[in-house]
Amino acid sequence: MDYLVSDRELLFEVAELKSQNTVAVLKVLRVLFLLCFRSCRLLGEVHHWMFFNTVARTDHAYFFSIVREQCSYDKGDLILKKVFTINFRNILNVFRCIKLFPRLKYIEIPKESMNDENLKYIPLNFFERVILYLYLVRNMDLKRAVSEYNWSGVKTLVTLYDIGRPEHLAVLAANKNGINTVVLSHGIMFSWFDYKDPNTFNLYRIPSQYFLALGSDIKELAPMFGSDPEVIVCGQPKIEEEPYNPDEDVIAIASDTRFYHKANAEMIRIAETYAKQHSKHLLVRLHPTDKPSAYSVDEGITTFTGDIGNASVIIGCTTSMIFTYMSQGKRVLRYNDGRPYHAMPSTVVFSSLSEFEERMQHIREIDFRAIAKPHIDCIGDVSKQKYKEAFDYLNGKINKD
Repeated sequence: MDYLVSDRELLFEVAELKSQNTVAVLKVLRVLFLLCFRSCRLLGEVHHWMFFNTVARTDHAYFFSIVREQCSYDKGDLILKKVFTINFRNILNVFRCIKLFPRLKYIEIPKESMNDENLKYIPLNFFERVILYLYLVRNMDLKRAVSEYNWSGVKTLVTLYDIGRPEHLAVLAANKNGINTVVLSHGIMFSWFDYKDPNTFNLYRIPSQYFLALGSDIKELAPMFGSDPEVIVCGQPKIEEEPYNPDEDVIAIASDTRFYHKANAEMIRIAETYAKQHSKHLLVRLHPTDKPSAYSVDEGITTFTGDIGNASVIIGCTTSMIFTYMSQGKRVLRYNDGRPYHAMPSTVVFSSLSEFEERMQHIREIDFRAIAKPHIDCIGDVSKQKYKEAFDYLNGKINKD
């Protein structure tokens, strides 16, 4: 029987591979090198509350640190320590488990939604199979590190997200040891399914018992993805209230990732045309993974910058920054390129220059905070207080149990 990648096993890695056009030989060699010459250990002095995050992105780490600060109980950090050394165990496992490779041919996924019982099987090409096989061997090393940690004395484990392999395995181990598990909402969650997008799996069969969410939409979304955690809505504390003084001579774009270059380029085209017709200047905030050289722009009109908060309108497509800006009361219009997205009023959605011009005529009449609220309930100090209250509530339940 062919080996099927299912449940949460390697789904995130599969999605990353499928989102790329090709899998280079260099990537295979890199994964193999790290497998053979790196080992890991789970470290951290035991406390009642343990916080665990391996995500390197600065914005995610900042969010996690703010939430952690709101916990006033005995707390500490789990640390995944990676050491460069010859990993004889992994090297041996590469050969010991080789019988799995010929059977590693498909990924098993639901057809249209995560709780759909009708499955389909997505074939894996040779390079994808090689990388996923190496990841399977790597996971054996991670499982060893998690199992060797002394969980005695830990009452609650908090993770930024529990789809990442180290966090996922830690949550499973904590659940097995009778430890309460809490996962945070690090971004706006999807309400649709796309197996080529790693973010699709953030809500898929969540193993954590509690979910501290940005907005109330998670209460409806989680069951759609086969998950049933207790959801506590806390908002986004890293977004601060700030004065909004829109510069009517400036419009802006908050772009998607580089994988959606076509949508980004079309937004720039529409916005530049509008800017020329109405004597405006265009600011473009690129995603951290993108670069200005990938786009052809009119440098007399367009500037690439990260500071777009006071533009008269901010244009986005599927970036979560749409709701970030809306939650601050800023004017935002969404470019519809045909990809699925959260339901929004037609008054803030456009797909052509003529529709954009029409939306701009009535933009001052729209309550943008109200549109954002189901996705980002509150921000700043109000959100911080909600996280504090959530930790108080959970701590009370732990002591009661």
